[in-house]
Amino acid sequence: MRGVHRVRRRSTVGAVAGAFAALLSATLSGCMEPSVPDPATCPAPESPPASEPGSGELLASQGAWPYGNAWVVYDDGWVLTPGPARDGGFAPGARVAPPPGFDGDAGAWEASYLSECELEMLIELAGSTIQEEVDFGSPQATDGLSTSVSYWDGGEDTRVSVYMLGNDGGLSRSQRAARERLELIGAIAESARATDHVAPATGLLLHWRLGPVDVSTPQAWPVQPIEELLGSEDCAVLSGAEAETLYRYLLDGGEVPEDVYVRALAPGFEGCT
Repeated sequence: MRGVHRVRRRSTVGAVAGAFAALLSATLSGCMEPSVPDPATCPAPESPPASEPGSGELLASQGAWPYGNAWVVYDDGWVLTPGPARDGGFAPGARVAPPPGFDGDAGAWEASYLSECELEMLIELAGSTIQEEVDFGSPQATDGLSTSVSYWDGGEDTRVSVYMLGNDGGLSRSQRAARERLELIGAIAESARATDHVAPATGLLLHWRLGPVDVSTPQAWPVQPIEELLGSEDCAVLSGAEAETLYRYLLDGGEVPEDVYVRALAPGFEGCT
């Protein structure tokens, strides 16, 4: 994903350590609360969760609008990330035909998992950081992406949007500390242990790049015309056979107007999100 990169555990241990070191430094300088969870203290789990990937309740997710989710964490410890493109399809972060497929083959959401200890730390961080009243500031820069991070607590979804996460220019100490905690949440999720398990996409989300505009539906478009699907609405969701039909059209290089984005939904996501 553009601006939010997925990195598997073998290459993110350093990222977790780096994010924790930054938070510890901020703590010692007196700009934040002294309690900072350290994922490195967690023992490695002996086995993945017994449940099926994607069957748990949504816990947290991160993405960069409008490119979809970089990762999704569930309350049973499973973490889903976009798999590689299938059959020479589109790379992660593509404007259309996101990698997760519908048939369980390569291209579905890839499943990794966190230990119970890591999951508890992520919940602790998310509960105190992903809050509407937390001030993340905004760097004095232009043409950057906003990173959206969501946290579900008791079924209630709280979402924060942070402009140019990773750029601390011109921010206060408290704003930098808040951003560092948010980055540590992502580092924990991205350090999840890889498995051979996959989870199929549950639908396709269509949405405007910036807002409703006049578009012409491509002649070979295999489902309802874009004008009917979207119209003046912000987005639309396709599921079942209709979603699979459109997905395979996209994998075959089917045309999509440049003002329209299409991306796959992970299990648990319903409607426009």
